[in-house]
Amino acid sequence: SAARTRLGWQVMAHLAEHVLQPLADTRTRGAFFGRYRVVSLDGSTLEVADEAANARAFGYPGTPQGRTGYPQLRFTALLENGTHALLGVACAGYQESEVSLARRSVAHLKPGMLCLADRGLAGFPLWQAAGATGAHLVWRIPKNRKLPGAKRLADGSYLSRIEPAPATHKTMTGSTEPIMVRVIDYQWPGVPSAEPIYRLMTTVLDDKEAGAEA
Repeated sequence: SAARTRLGWQVMAHLAEHVLQPLADTRTRGAFFGRYRVVSLDGSTLEVADEAANARAFGYPGTPQGRTGYPQLRFTALLENGTHALLGVACAGYQESEVSLARRSVAHLKPGMLCLADRGLAGFPLWQAAGATGAHLVWRIPKNRKLPGAKRLADGSYLSRIEPAPATHKTMTGSTEPIMVRVIDYQWPGVPSAEPIYRLMTTVLDDKEAGAEA
Protein backbone atom coordinates (compact mmCIF):
# COMPACT_ATOMS: atom_id res chain seq x y z
CA SER A 1 0.00 0.00 0.00
CA ALA A 2 2.80 2.43 0.89
CA ALA A 3 4.63 1.61 -2.35
CA ARG A 4 1.48 2.28 -4.38
CA THR A 5 1.12 5.64 -2.63
CA ARG A 6 4.68 6.59 -3.57
CA LEU A 7 4.14 5.42 -7.14
CA GLY A 8 0.94 7.43 -7.63
CA TRP A 9 -2.30 6.55 -9.39
CA GLN A 10 -1.24 8.03 -12.73
CA VAL A 11 1.21 5.19 -13.39
CA MET A 12 -1.48 2.57 -12.71
CA ALA A 13 -3.94 4.42 -14.95
CA HIS A 14 -1.37 4.48 -17.76
CA LEU A 15 -0.74 0.74 -17.39
CA ALA A 16 -4.47 -0.02 -17.35
CA GLU A 17 -4.99 2.06 -20.48
CA HIS A 18 -2.31 0.23 -22.44
CA VAL A 19 -2.16 -3.29 -20.97
CA LEU A 20 -5.77 -4.34 -20.31
CA GLN A 21 -6.98 -6.11 -23.43
CA PRO A 22 -9.05 -9.11 -24.58
CA LEU A 23 -7.58 -12.49 -23.66
CA ALA A 24 -9.74 -15.07 -25.46
CA ASP A 25 -8.68 -17.18 -28.41
CA THR A 26 -10.88 -19.22 -30.71
CA ARG A 27 -11.00 -22.08 -28.17
CA THR A 28 -12.49 -19.92 -25.39
CA ARG A 29 -16.08 -20.89 -24.73
CA GLY A 30 -18.60 -18.05 -25.08
CA ALA A 31 -16.05 -15.55 -26.35
CA PHE A 32 -17.22 -15.37 -29.97
CA PHE A 33 -20.46 -15.06 -31.90
CA GLY A 34 -19.55 -16.29 -35.35
CA ARG A 35 -16.54 -14.21 -36.36
CA TYR A 36 -17.15 -11.53 -33.73
CA ARG A 37 -15.45 -11.23 -30.35
CA VAL A 38 -18.24 -10.53 -27.83
CA VAL A 39 -17.78 -7.78 -25.22
CA SER A 40 -20.28 -6.10 -22.90
CA LEU A 41 -20.46 -2.44 -21.92
CA ASP A 42 -21.72 -1.63 -18.45
CA GLY A 43 -21.10 0.56 -15.41
CA SER A 44 -21.40 0.50 -11.65
CA THR A 45 -20.18 2.21 -8.48
CA LEU A 46 -17.61 1.21 -5.86
CA GLU A 47 -17.22 2.36 -2.27
CA VAL A 48 -13.80 3.73 -1.36
CA ALA A 49 -12.19 4.42 2.01
CA ASP A 50 -13.88 7.21 3.99
CA GLU A 51 -10.93 9.59 3.84
CA ALA A 52 -10.91 13.31 3.17
CA ALA A 53 -8.99 13.00 -0.11
CA ASN A 54 -11.46 10.41 -1.43
CA ALA A 55 -14.41 12.54 -0.35
CA ARG A 56 -13.01 15.51 -2.30
CA ALA A 57 -12.17 13.41 -5.36
CA PHE A 58 -15.31 11.28 -5.63
CA GLY A 59 -18.07 12.66 -3.39
CA TYR A 60 -20.90 10.88 -1.56
CA PRO A 61 -24.20 9.59 -2.92
CA GLY A 62 -27.15 11.44 -1.45
CA THR A 63 -29.91 9.67 0.49
CA PRO A 64 -33.21 10.82 2.03
CA GLN A 65 -31.32 10.91 5.34
CA GLY A 66 -28.43 12.99 4.00
CA ARG A 67 -25.62 10.91 2.50
CA THR A 68 -24.10 7.44 2.58
CA GLY A 69 -21.28 6.52 4.92
CA TYR A 70 -18.58 6.09 2.28
CA PRO A 71 -17.48 8.05 -0.79
CA GLN A 72 -18.17 6.25 -4.06
CA LEU A 73 -16.61 6.32 -7.49
CA ARG A 74 -18.47 5.62 -10.70
CA PHE A 75 -16.94 3.56 -13.48
CA THR A 76 -17.72 2.03 -16.85
CA ALA A 77 -15.82 -0.70 -18.67
CA LEU A 78 -15.88 -3.22 -21.45
CA LEU A 79 -15.88 -6.87 -20.39
CA GLU A 80 -14.87 -9.72 -22.65
CA ASN A 81 -17.70 -12.20 -22.25
CA GLY A 82 -15.66 -15.37 -22.58
CA THR A 83 -12.96 -14.48 -20.04
CA HIS A 84 -14.46 -11.63 -17.95
CA ALA A 85 -11.33 -9.62 -18.71
CA LEU A 86 -11.87 -5.88 -18.26
CA LEU A 87 -10.67 -3.24 -20.70
CA GLY A 88 -11.49 0.37 -21.43
CA VAL A 89 -12.08 1.17 -17.76
CA ALA A 90 -13.12 4.79 -17.11
CA CYS A 91 -13.46 6.12 -13.54
CA ALA A 92 -14.67 9.41 -12.08
CA GLY A 93 -16.58 10.87 -9.17
CA TYR A 94 -20.01 9.61 -8.19
CA GLN A 95 -21.77 12.61 -9.78
CA GLU A 96 -20.29 11.89 -13.22
CA SER A 97 -22.87 10.38 -15.57
CA GLU A 98 -22.53 6.79 -16.68
CA VAL A 99 -23.13 7.80 -20.30
CA SER A 100 -20.31 10.35 -20.16
CA LEU A 101 -17.89 7.72 -18.85
CA ALA A 102 -19.12 5.20 -21.41
CA ARG A 103 -17.93 7.53 -24.19
CA ARG A 104 -14.39 6.91 -22.93
CA SER A 105 -14.93 3.15 -22.67
CA VAL A 106 -16.32 2.63 -26.18
CA ALA A 107 -13.22 4.27 -27.64
CA HIS A 108 -11.54 0.91 -26.90
CA LEU A 109 -13.88 -1.01 -29.22
CA LYS A 110 -12.30 -2.35 -32.39
CA PRO A 111 -13.47 -3.82 -35.70
CA GLY A 112 -14.29 -7.50 -35.24
CA MET A 113 -15.94 -6.94 -31.86
CA LEU A 114 -19.65 -7.32 -31.08
CA CYS A 115 -20.60 -5.03 -28.19
CA LEU A 116 -23.64 -5.72 -25.97
CA ALA A 117 -25.21 -3.10 -23.70
CA ASP A 118 -28.40 -2.55 -21.73
CA ARG A 119 -31.14 -0.02 -22.46
CA GLY A 120 -29.85 2.83 -20.29
CA LEU A 121 -26.95 3.50 -22.67
CA ALA A 122 -28.64 3.53 -26.08
CA GLY A 123 -28.74 7.29 -26.73
CA PHE A 124 -27.82 8.60 -30.18
CA PRO A 125 -24.41 10.20 -29.37
CA LEU A 126 -23.06 7.11 -27.59
CA TRP A 127 -24.38 4.77 -30.30
CA GLN A 128 -22.77 6.99 -32.93
CA ALA A 129 -19.43 7.03 -31.08
CA ALA A 130 -19.43 3.26 -30.52
CA GLY A 131 -20.39 2.51 -34.12
CA ALA A 132 -17.65 4.79 -35.43
CA THR A 133 -15.01 2.44 -34.00
CA GLY A 134 -15.90 -0.21 -36.58
CA ALA A 135 -17.28 -2.61 -33.96
CA HIS A 136 -20.80 -3.99 -34.32
CA LEU A 137 -23.40 -3.25 -31.63
CA VAL A 138 -26.36 -5.16 -30.19
CA TRP A 139 -27.93 -3.01 -27.48
CA ARG A 140 -31.21 -3.35 -25.67
CA ILE A 141 -33.46 -0.30 -25.94
CA PRO A 142 -36.69 0.76 -24.19
CA LYS A 143 -39.71 -0.96 -25.73
CA ASN A 144 -41.55 2.38 -26.10
CA ARG A 145 -38.83 4.05 -28.17
CA LYS A 146 -40.33 5.20 -31.46
CA LEU A 147 -38.56 3.49 -34.34
CA PRO A 148 -40.49 3.68 -37.63
CA GLY A 149 -40.13 0.54 -39.70
CA ALA A 150 -38.43 1.12 -43.04
CA LYS A 151 -38.21 -2.49 -44.25
CA ARG A 152 -39.37 -5.80 -42.77
CA LEU A 153 -36.82 -8.62 -43.12
CA ALA A 154 -37.40 -12.36 -43.53
CA ASP A 155 -36.45 -13.21 -39.93
CA GLY A 156 -39.07 -10.83 -38.47
CA SER A 157 -36.65 -8.01 -37.68
CA TYR A 158 -36.90 -4.69 -39.48
CA LEU A 159 -34.71 -1.82 -40.59
CA SER A 160 -35.24 1.64 -39.14
CA ARG A 161 -33.39 4.91 -38.56
CA ILE A 162 -32.42 6.68 -35.35
CA GLU A 163 -31.68 10.36 -34.91
CA PRO A 164 -30.92 12.60 -31.93
CA ALA A 165 -33.77 13.94 -29.84
CA PRO A 166 -34.34 17.71 -30.26
CA ALA A 167 -32.66 18.53 -26.94
CA THR A 168 -29.67 16.29 -27.79
CA HIS A 169 -29.45 17.77 -31.28
CA LYS A 170 -28.82 21.25 -29.84
CA THR A 171 -25.83 20.06 -27.81
CA MET A 172 -24.09 18.00 -30.52
CA THR A 173 -21.14 19.40 -32.42
CA GLY A 174 -20.59 16.49 -34.82
CA SER A 175 -22.82 14.86 -37.42
CA THR A 176 -26.50 14.52 -36.58
CA GLU A 177 -27.43 12.55 -39.71
CA PRO A 178 -29.82 9.64 -39.04
CA ILE A 179 -28.25 6.20 -38.65
CA MET A 180 -29.69 3.02 -40.16
CA VAL A 181 -30.27 0.28 -37.57
CA ARG A 182 -31.94 -3.13 -37.43
CA VAL A 183 -34.54 -3.73 -34.72
CA ILE A 184 -35.43 -7.08 -33.15
CA ASP A 185 -38.53 -7.38 -30.94
CA TYR A 186 -38.89 -10.58 -28.93
CA GLN A 187 -40.70 -12.20 -26.00
CA TRP A 188 -40.03 -14.84 -23.35
CA PRO A 189 -43.19 -16.97 -23.43
CA GLY A 190 -43.74 -19.12 -20.38
CA VAL A 191 -41.50 -16.98 -18.12
CA PRO A 192 -43.79 -15.50 -15.40
CA SER A 193 -41.54 -12.53 -14.59
CA ALA A 194 -40.88 -11.59 -18.22
CA GLU A 195 -41.84 -8.19 -19.59
CA PRO A 196 -44.44 -8.14 -22.40
CA ILE A 197 -41.84 -7.32 -25.04
CA TYR A 198 -38.09 -6.78 -25.32
CA ARG A 199 -36.34 -4.80 -28.03
CA LEU A 200 -32.81 -4.93 -29.43
CA MET A 201 -31.12 -2.52 -31.81
CA THR A 202 -28.12 -3.61 -33.85
CA THR A 203 -25.68 -2.40 -36.50
CA VAL A 204 -25.72 -5.88 -38.07
CA LEU A 205 -28.19 -5.02 -40.84
CA ASP A 206 -28.02 -8.32 -42.74
CA ASP A 207 -30.43 -10.89 -41.29
CA LYS A 208 -28.61 -13.62 -43.25
CA GLU A 209 -25.43 -12.91 -41.27
CA ALA A 210 -27.13 -12.96 -37.88
CA GLY A 211 -30.79 -13.96 -37.76
CA ALA A 212 -33.09 -12.63 -35.05
CA GLU A 213 -33.24 -15.94 -33.17
CA ALA A 214 -29.45 -16.20 -33.03
